Amino acid sequence: MGDDPNIVAGRKCLKCDLPALYYSVNPKQAVYCKDCFLSMVLHKFKFSLGSNKIFKGNTSKKVLLLYKSGSDADDYLVHVIRDETERVGQHNRLPAEPEVLIVLETINDEELRSLLAVLDKKLKDLEISWPVRSIHFTEVFKQDIEFVNDDYRIEERYSKLLKHLFQKSTVKSDRMELKRLLLELLVYRVAKKLQIDKVMISDTADTTSQNIFNAICFGRGALISHLSSVVDTRFPELSVIRPLREIFLSDIKLIMKLRRSVEQGLGDLSVNQVQIKSKSSVQDYNLQELTRLQTHGFPSTFTNVIQTAGKVKSTIDPEATVSCYLCFEVTDQKDFCGSCNRVFNAIPGFPDELKHFFSQKW
Repeated sequence: MGDDPNIVAGRKCLKCDLPALYYSVNPKQAVYCKDCFLSMVLHKFKFSLGSNKIFKGNTSKKVLLLYKSGSDADDYLVHVIRDETERVGQHNRLPAEPEVLIVLETINDEELRSLLAVLDKKLKDLEISWPVRSIHFTEVFKQDIEFVNDDYRIEERYSKLLKHLFQKSTVKSDRMELKRLLLELLVYRVAKKLQIDKVMISDTADTTSQNIFNAICFGRGALISHLSSVVDTRFPELSVIRPLREIFLSDIKLIMKLRRSVEQGLGDLSVNQVQIKSKSSVQDYNLQELTRLQTHGFPSTFTNVIQTAGKVKSTIDPEATVSCYLCFEVTDQKDFCGSCNRVFNAIPGFPDELKHFFSQKW
C-alpha cells in the first residue's frame, strides 16, 4: 500500500522481471511493477463478481452504482466499471448496464446547484454514457421520492428534521447508525422505483471490517454474514453487491493517485455534507483499532475479520417470521427489530410520527 523507494529498491516484481515500484499490505512477501500492481487489484474485483455469478445467464444486466461520498473508493468503482464495460471483445467485457445514483446531503439550495454543476462537468470529463441521477437524502422522509432536477428545492421541514437527527452533539454513535440505516432504505426505494435488482456499493476491506464490528456493537450480530458478503440478499428483490470487498482502501488510494496524474477524475468532490462530526463514536473507535492492527504487524486483520464473519450463521428462531421495516433483519417483533427500536429510543426527541412513517412495507 505504497511506493516507498526504501522498500522496493533493488527488488523485482512478484509477477514479472521488471523492477518493483509498488506494494500492498505485506511488502515483505510481494512487491509489484505498475502494471502488475494494477492487475492484482483488478483481479480481486473480477474475482468477486465472477465467483458469485453476478451477471451470468439470463439475469438482468442493469445495476445501480451508488456514489455517496466522493471518496477514492467511489471514484475507483466508477472508473473500473467504465473500463470493464468498454473493453473490446465480448469474452472480456463486463456485461453490465450501469446507472449512477448520487446521494446529496447539503441543505443549502445554492450549494446544491453548485455541487450539481461541478458533478456534471466531472462526469462528462470521464465520458460516461450511463444515466446519472441525483437524489437528496431528505427524500427518505417522503412517501413519493423524486430525483433532483433544475426546479428541485429542499423543503424547510425536512432540512430541519435532518439537522435535528444528525447535527446534535449527543449520542453520536446512534445518530451515525441511524444515518446508515436510512441511506440503505433510500437506496432500496430508489432501486425499486427504477426497477433495478442490483446495487453496487464501494465498501472496501476496511469498510466491511468496520461494518462487522459496528454491527456487533449495535446488537446486530445476526446480520454480520450479510454485511460481510459480496452479495447481500436482505432486501426483497434486490441484491447489494460489494465488488471491492477484498480490496484495501490504501491500494485504491494509490491507484487513484496514479490515475489522477494522467486524467481528471471525480476526486475532491464532497457530496456527503451532513456529517456527524465526531472523533469519539463507536464507529470511529472500531476503525481506528482495526487500522492500528492492520498497519502494526497484523497485515491480515481486515481479511481475517471478513472471512470469519462470513462463517457466522445466526440461529433459526421459529418465531422470527417478519422482516424489520428499517434494517430488514428477520425478527419476532411487529414493526422493527430490537436493535432498530433501541436506536430510535436512544436519540432524544425522535419524532413518533417519523417512526410511524417508517413502519410500512415499501
